[in-house]
Amino acid sequence: MRSVAHTVGNNVLGVVLTGMGRDGTLGAQAIRQHGGTVLAQDEASSVLFSMPNSVIQAGWANAVLPLVELPEAIVQYTAQFRRTASGVRSTRFSVPSSCRLVEL
Repeated sequence: MRSVAHTVGNNVLGVVLTGMGRDGTLGAQAIRQHGGTVLAQDEASSVLFSMPNSVIQAGWANAVLPLVELPEAIVQYTAQFRRTASGVRSTRFSVPSSCRLVEL
């Protein structure tokens, strides 16, 4: 995650899924600090919530979504990216209305 954030900058979407540990937090931090976007899986749909929780608690998640809603959020994000490929993309994108956005 950190390498892609340094290389690509704000045109990165990181998705943190169920898992153990906190190693995804440093990657999510790098993505956000370079203008990218980070989505995290919610606790209810995670088998192991340690990794997404670490990212959420650190404040690096733009949105927290159930696993079933992540694919649509990814599609929406990438569709926006394709529309703005010739310029700098906006960091705002639509996610399903049932998601819980994390205020930073």
